[in-house]
Amino acid sequence: MQFKIFVVVIFLSVILISSCSLNDSQRTVNSGQFLPTVSEEIDYAEVYCFQTSLQRKTMDQQKIDELISLLSGYEVEKLSADDEIDLFENGEMKYSIFFRSSLKSVGAIVFFSSGEMIVFDTDTMNGEDRTKSYIYNDETSETFEDVFRMIELLFE
Repeated sequence: MQFKIFVVVIFLSVILISSCSLNDSQRTVNSGQFLPTVSEEIDYAEVYCFQTSLQRKTMDQQKIDELISLLSGYEVEKLSADDEIDLFENGEMKYSIFFRSSLKSVGAIVFFSSGEMIVFDTDTMNGEDRTKSYIYNDETSETFEDVFRMIELLFE
């Protein structure tokens, strides 16, 4: 009898450890996972500049494809609710980009002046639960130069 209890405890421990390590490995994902892969899914991209309060919209599929290409490929880490609240309350937002279809947002990103890029899981935006968000922190401030250059061209 004690042997069976011992085996059950070991079995449950293995399951618990496996599930914990699985969750940790899913904390970091590729930013492209949250962006549409085909620009035909997108009717337009909407960019907002927080410093000037200007907003621009583009329906140019070539520009949309280039933006998606520039924004994909970053390893982003899932943000906790507390970290997200702290960043949005205390950080200075620089740009937001929304990729929209006629019915909904199919991609959303916010850049902060301090170098963070927040990517939102748009599949979780429409539910009652908190929207999942992921962060990439650029410590060199050069990582997003091409993205910012392209955004600034939209405002010319």
